[in-house]
Amino acid sequence: MLLFWLLLLGIFTYFVVRRSVANITCTPVWLLWLVMMLPAFTLAGWVAVNGVDEPAPPGLLIGLFILCPLLYWGLIQAGRRQTPKSEVVQASTDESAPQPKAPSKPSLRPID
Repeated sequence: MLLFWLLLLGIFTYFVVRRSVANITCTPVWLLWLVMMLPAFTLAGWVAVNGVDEPAPPGLLIGLFILCPLLYWGLIQAGRRQTPKSEVVQASTDESAPQPKAPSKPSLRPID
């Protein structure tokens, strides 16, 4: 049963990472997914080896839940895509141009 939930969590996490982060970084999605799933894999391995009666050591838990988000953030920042300066300049000139206002519609009269 644990394997089923771990598989379901892995599939869900993969789609979330692919949809939310894949378009802003060049880092492979599978690597980001692996870093996100590392705490779950480690704890599932702990339970498989030691059983559910023996809790995981606090140092392991604290290390996983501090190290993995920092590693995830670092991978995203390392692979962040840079926008070319020509696009930035073009976008800023487009925003500074005055936008034409849409012609106002005549006000509607109430029905008698």
